Amino acid sequence: VFTTNTTFTSTTVLYGQYYIDDNVILTFDGNMVVDITNCDLVFGKCAGITLMNGAKLRSNNSVYRTCDPTKYWRGIVFDNTGDDHRINDCVFKNAIIANDFINSASMVHGNHYINDYIGLRANNLDLVDLLYEQGITDNEFVIDNPPTLVSRTRRAPRGHGDHRARRGARR
Repeated sequence: VFTTNTTFTSTTVLYGQYYIDDNVILTFDGNMVVDITNCDLVFGKCAGITLMNGAKLRSNNSVYRTCDPTKYWRGIVFDNTGDDHRINDCVFKNAIIANDFINSASMVHGNHYINDYIGLRANNLDLVDLLYEQGITDNEFVIDNPPTLVSRTRRAPRGHGDHRARRGARR
C-alpha cells in the first residue's frame, strides 16, 4: 500500500498486488529499469505513475485500474525517458491518459485500453515517428461504460451565447 508520494531512484521490481491511494504519485527518477510483471495495480482517484530522466518501464501481463470503477486514475507519464520501454499484454482501465509520452517513445503491444479518457498520447512531434517505429501494434481500445470525468449537472443559462434563444427572439 502506497499512501504518500514515493520516489524510486534505483532499479525496481513490482509484482503481486499494490494499492496506490488517492492523489499519490509513484515517481521513478533516473537511469533505471522499472519491472512491473504479473501485477495488479489498483489506483485511487487521480493517483498515478511518473517515469522521468531516463527511467525505463518493462511491463508485462499487468493490470492498471481504479479501486472505484466510477472514478479515473491519472495514468502513466513518461517524461524525458527515451525510447526503450516495453509495454506488453497489459490492461489499462479508467485512466485519464493511460500512457502519456512526453519526449519519450515505447513499444506498445497487445494491450487493452478500457474506458480510458485517452489511451495513448505523444507530446513531442519529433518522437511521434519513433513511437510508431517502436511499434504500437495489436492493441485494443474499448469504451464501454466510462466514468464521468467532469460533472455535468449544471446547465449554461439560456439567452447569453445561446443561438436558439437569439433565433427565437427574432420571430
